[in-house]
Amino acid sequence: MYKLGNRLGILIGLLGFGYIAWVTLTRPDAHFLLKLNIFVPFVVITFSLCFITFGVAKTLSSFKDFVKVLALNKASNDPLFDKISSTITRYSYVSVSLWILYSSIYAFGFEEISINRLISFSLTGILYAFILSELLIRPAKTKNSILINKRNLECSKS
Repeated sequence: MYKLGNRLGILIGLLGFGYIAWVTLTRPDAHFLLKLNIFVPFVVITFSLCFITFGVAKTLSSFKDFVKVLALNKASNDPLFDKISSTITRYSYVSVSLWILYSSIYAFGFEEISINRLISFSLTGILYAFILSELLIRPAKTKNSILINKRNLECSKS
């Protein structure tokens, strides 16, 4: 059953994230955070690793489960949900590490790229991995465990 407290919690969470995103993105220096040359490879490498490991259908169903857990407050029925979410978290950090290695090789191979720019790009990539892993995947994993425990308690009481 979907209760008012669940909707209110989701609404407050979205308002909090929305406020932080609005404050961050309306700053004059917000262009430092939105770098497609970092974001696109991050997404491509992360999804590619997931596709290789789990297959296309399982990866897409896992991402649907993440949305279902976070937005609809429904537990995932997939017994591998925790394992997949841990793997996706690891893959996001692996994809950023690969991107940092690539950009380091590129930066040290050409003199026109500064170390400050390399550090800025690297930290932006780490921020993307942190947002995906720690602000989306890990809360979904924790919330799914709570929902499963709650469902098991309700079943045991019946």
